[in-house]
Amino acid sequence: MAILIGFVSSALVASGATPTGQFVNRVYRDDKGDHKYVVFVPAGYSTAKKCPTVLYLHGAHSRGRDGRAQLVGGLGPAIKLRAATYPFLVVFPQCENTHSRLLGGWSDESDDADRALKILDSVENEFNVDKSREILMGASMGGSGVWEVASRTPDRWTALVPSGAQGKPEHAAKVARIPVWSFHVKGDPMIPMSAAEDMAAAVRAAGGRAFLTEIDGHGHVDSNLAFIQPALDEWLLDPRRDPKVDLSWKIPAGYKEGLEEEFAFVPGAEISQAVQLRVCRDVLESLAYALPEKMSTQPMSGYAPNMHQSANVGFLPFAISMSGLQYQGHLERARLIPQAPDRLLVQLGLRNVTMTIANSQINGRMLISASAGPMHIVIGHRAPVWLNVSVRPRIENRQMRLDLVGVDFQIPADNWYVTEPAGVRVRGMQFLSGRISDGLVDGIYSRKGDIEQQVRSGVVAMIPQMEATLNASLQKVIPLGKVPMPVWQPRLKIWPEQLTIDDRGLTMVLGATIAKLGDPPADFKVRQYKSNLTDRFESLKSGVEVAVSEQFVPAYTELIIAGHVNHLHAVDFGLKEFRSLNDMEFLREVIPDLKRHGDDIEANVAFLLLEPVRLTDALQPREPSADGESSPPPSMAITFPKLRMLITTRRIGERQWKPCVEVDLQAGRDYELMVLRGGFSARAIKVTEASEMRRHATGRFVAGYEPQTTE
Repeated sequence: MAILIGFVSSALVASGATPTGQFVNRVYRDDKGDHKYVVFVPAGYSTAKKCPTVLYLHGAHSRGRDGRAQLVGGLGPAIKLRAATYPFLVVFPQCENTHSRLLGGWSDESDDADRALKILDSVENEFNVDKSREILMGASMGGSGVWEVASRTPDRWTALVPSGAQGKPEHAAKVARIPVWSFHVKGDPMIPMSAAEDMAAAVRAAGGRAFLTEIDGHGHVDSNLAFIQPALDEWLLDPRRDPKVDLSWKIPAGYKEGLEEEFAFVPGAEISQAVQLRVCRDVLESLAYALPEKMSTQPMSGYAPNMHQSANVGFLPFAISMSGLQYQGHLERARLIPQAPDRLLVQLGLRNVTMTIANSQINGRMLISASAGPMHIVIGHRAPVWLNVSVRPRIENRQMRLDLVGVDFQIPADNWYVTEPAGVRVRGMQFLSGRISDGLVDGIYSRKGDIEQQVRSGVVAMIPQMEATLNASLQKVIPLGKVPMPVWQPRLKIWPEQLTIDDRGLTMVLGATIAKLGDPPADFKVRQYKSNLTDRFESLKSGVEVAVSEQFVPAYTELIIAGHVNHLHAVDFGLKEFRSLNDMEFLREVIPDLKRHGDDIEANVAFLLLEPVRLTDALQPREPSADGESSPPPSMAITFPKLRMLITTRRIGERQWKPCVEVDLQAGRDYELMVLRGGFSARAIKVTEASEMRRHATGRFVAGYEPQTTE
């Protein structure tokens, strides 16, 4: 049966059912259900030729069951950059355990790693792969998984590529026969460079070949940059050679990591009155002042409709058609003027607007006809010509609408001119060419009012396009944070709720939608939050101020809980105070029952967020100074209403962690905020502790754990 399935699958591939040079979605089924994964089929794939294969293990931020998050960072974007030439068939399984340690998804309780190998087997039964050229690659958690999986299955791999990884030097002898090229970011704050150096040294000490390249990056996430290197592809085709380890780290054009290509934005929570923005008149003036410079590289240009007119040359009437009309100009000055009630005056100073008439066709009586070459209408050659547009912005069904109040455009008589046509060709009476040329120019001068009206009509036609552009910009997904993290990264969309304009500026209230996180239940409904951002900018006369709702924090943390990504391990905080919680000596002191298990057990401490975090006014705000001359800085309280600490243990060498003790925690603290200027346009917020930690804890042994002492 397996042979029959393989034959049918190969036939389907050969018939074109499986596209090449693309990422193909697949599903692996076992007794635990369906498991989504992705296969990249190289552009040159053929059933007539065996293909080298890569098993890629992703990092912790791509865990889940969606089947696409593993393409967000690492090898996925690197392949997209050169999909037409990438020579390997690549299998992208997904770690489904969102509760594992950040580095342990492919190694702790390794059901996911076991399933990844079975998925690889399944792919190799479907495609014509070269089983003597199987490669194991991964970054961060996936890089650590490379070391772990290879140590269990050393006879399977022809090359290992761990990047930003933590390995176990005691396992080095198991992988010594496999060529290894590891990568690590200089100054990685999460995993020190010494971890990669120790593993490479251990492999060499065991008689193996291990190479290490330092990535010139800016943090742990740049471990993904290892896969953009063409030198890596070349080495993987023949890992018996020594690689060129000194590499350039210039990111190639077109390389992009991000969620939007793989993740649809699915609403998880809506916050009404999420942001209130007040922009005063002086800021609008500054924005308008900067507008011409921003548009300097994009001159205004376009096409105008054909023009038709009648004229006389002497006693002969002619019908004139002008076609191929194009215009181009520059914005020299701009003004944005708020006007009560709820109007905005936009003034655009246009300079050197040149309309080119490519062809003029003249038809008259007595079989006389003529054609004229290009001529130009130049407006604003002496000074800007002002286009004044008054609009009344309003909001309808979360969309911006621009009601046109009025348009004014007048061309001063001394600030425009018309050139003669480049040439006139007359059929029948060539001596009339000069008169026809003069007639064309005079005819355009006589139609100045028509040209002005055409510009005004053009503004009317542009309003729907302006609305569409404005709404498209508002509907863009806003990822918070520079690192794409499918598991936790908050993504927002904003929508307008209220807009008021007076003579001093404009105030806009925006709602926000936060995308859902993780894998919420099937009956999940969008959470609704309402803020109460009252108009707090009445006295503001200049500048810009922003008020942000405190509901962002509870909304986001509720989505973390609903999506079952509310689990974080003490060792993952990166702080020694948390890492010490796993110290067995410490735990034996606070949980004496653990002493009876001897020295061959290890412990793990994890935290589960069970209720949304609250952001409120400070519970103990600082009082104003006695003399009344200074006010305390803004303050707030952050409260964790319910946080559970779970302590699990296992015998050293075992895979399964067993729950032992759980502690329910309540904690909160006041903080003071200070806005710091980082330059003309940059701001930062300094957060300082303003109270002692308020905490309460209740601990108990987990049901099913039978202590011999309950101290």
